[in-house]
Amino acid sequence: MTKSPDKAKKPAKPLLAAVPGMQLEVRDFGPIAEGRIDLRPLTVFAGPSNTGKSWMATLIYVLGRYRLLAVREGAEKSANGALPDELRRCYGVAELSDLVRFGGEGKSSIKFSMGQAGHKLSFARQGKHSLHIDSPAKAGEAAVSDSAGQAGRVYYLPADRSGIMHAYSVMVGASAEGTPGAVLLGTTADFVEKIADVGGKIKAAGGCGDESIPRLLEDRILLGRIQVRLSRAGQPVVTYRPNDWKGREKDREVPIMAASAMVSELSPLVLLLRYFVQAGDTLIINEPEAHLHPAVQRRFIEEIVAWVHGGIKVVLTTHSEWIMEELATIVGRGEFKEKPEDLTYLEKEKVGVWLFDRAETNGQGEGSIVTEDTWSINNCGYEPGFYPSGADSHNDWIDTVEQIERIDRIGDSRVVIS
Repeated sequence: MTKSPDKAKKPAKPLLAAVPGMQLEVRDFGPIAEGRIDLRPLTVFAGPSNTGKSWMATLIYVLGRYRLLAVREGAEKSANGALPDELRRCYGVAELSDLVRFGGEGKSSIKFSMGQAGHKLSFARQGKHSLHIDSPAKAGEAAVSDSAGQAGRVYYLPADRSGIMHAYSVMVGASAEGTPGAVLLGTTADFVEKIADVGGKIKAAGGCGDESIPRLLEDRILLGRIQVRLSRAGQPVVTYRPNDWKGREKDREVPIMAASAMVSELSPLVLLLRYFVQAGDTLIINEPEAHLHPAVQRRFIEEIVAWVHGGIKVVLTTHSEWIMEELATIVGRGEFKEKPEDLTYLEKEKVGVWLFDRAETNGQGEGSIVTEDTWSINNCGYEPGFYPSGADSHNDWIDTVEQIERIDRIGDSRVVIS
């Protein structure tokens, strides 16, 4: 009797399928009950306040740094310490248990893929965390080899960047002494350190940086130049000079703290683009609409699309209907069969929009559910949830006008609220 051949072992199901960009899935993490996203060249998070948009953006930043740390410090450090350490630092918590969603099941999980390597980090309110790496190669080798092959750097612009730029001289001084992380979230501390690092870039390059991308931002939106000189202590001093200043005024500069809110809002972005960000990097911008007029918001999203075409990956969190409507138009132009050279467009496959909204989750209290909002010509492009608020505002205006007309017509001054 001959032996029957051994049955082939069924391969283990990967934690997440490998995709060109990072794929990410979270459960009961902070305010988020559940959500699954994959990073596109342009990724947008929209939805009501306090639903986890910045929380997810911070996680993308953490995972980007984890990928780089895997290369720099080796697989063992990356698997056992770097990711938990970065989570604690960037979210400002003492223990991972502080990141578990209240009202959930008492435990959180983060799954993410990097090329062929799937990772899963689990932690609970009680007990230790565990990090599992599932890949064809050895776990540690996969984390490092994939990171070395694909990782660009990641940069994070916090929502309070304008205020930081007003007080940056104090913060930069603290950064030079190596103390910002003691009082700031890791994302903010890293941002302050980058502004401080501009001084080193100026010394190394004789004041020069890459002007090709930031110059367009200065010309089209800021209408002036963001300039940097070094103080006697060697720290960067950032100023603004409008393009339309003539005569003696052309040599004057406005300290950034005395410039408009728009200028102080966008000046750190100019510095990052000039001295740090390159093709292949990821740039995370919280609330790009802050302090910007609606017309400027529309121009700004056009600039961002140009960066994406240049190979920079961008992640946005937004509450702006102007940005979403302009983005919908830009993606719609990507459907044109013929595209003029000066047309601003993006193919819809390069854009991912995810909506964050609160929902009752299995009777265990509210948590945010993250769903993808796909572009549709029948849906005015995207449906980010802003339009009902606009409709309510319009209806309130109609009611008010009707009240005024009734008063003028019959002299009845009673206010009737519908």
